[in-house]
Amino acid sequence: MQEQKKLFNSFVVIAGCGALGQAYAQSFARLGTGNIFIYDPDVFEETNFNRQIFCTSSNIGLSKAEETKKALEKINPDLNYHIFKNHIEDDNFLLSLKNSCIAVDALDNFKSRIYLEKACKELNKPLIHSAINGHTGQMRHISPGDDFLKKNYSKIEDKNIETKNYFSSVMIISSFVSFQVLNFLLGRNEKIRKGLVFFDLENFDFFEEEI
Repeated sequence: MQEQKKLFNSFVVIAGCGALGQAYAQSFARLGTGNIFIYDPDVFEETNFNRQIFCTSSNIGLSKAEETKKALEKINPDLNYHIFKNHIEDDNFLLSLKNSCIAVDALDNFKSRIYLEKACKELNKPLIHSAINGHTGQMRHISPGDDFLKKNYSKIEDKNIETKNYFSSVMIISSFVSFQVLNFLLGRNEKIRKGLVFFDLENFDFFEEEI
């Protein structure tokens, strides 16, 4: 009961509402995370159908953030869902981040990811980085000041990133990340993975590196 109360009083920011972002939003709603902030300016396209859980044949062309909120309200109407149809670089994102417990990276480009990391550093907020690329993916807990993304990905070109991802990959990776967030919100610090966790789902391989 105490853990559920702690979750209900928590604030989580999801940066990006694509495949991973929607999966996180559903996980946090079903867990009973009281305040969920979602940022994404995009609309659903037919190419999203294979991997984005809230994309349907009837909402093509509609806001991902708005449609996600509608779905979440059906799952758990007792929570507070705050959606923003703009990029995280806009000013109101910093206010949401300031009031949050943790931020989750569900973005699709490294420029925005590095901005997110910088904002979390300035506001002393932890960040869970996640990325997916076909059958592979990764996650890392980033403490304020780590500058992990800036050090390792500032020269990566987004055009080299594969966009053909799979629903099964999204569900597996998002489950790991959601547990990272859950452990943090409940104060289970000994259970939080501190290294960079890689997922190779095609070969059923998971490994962690201290990067």
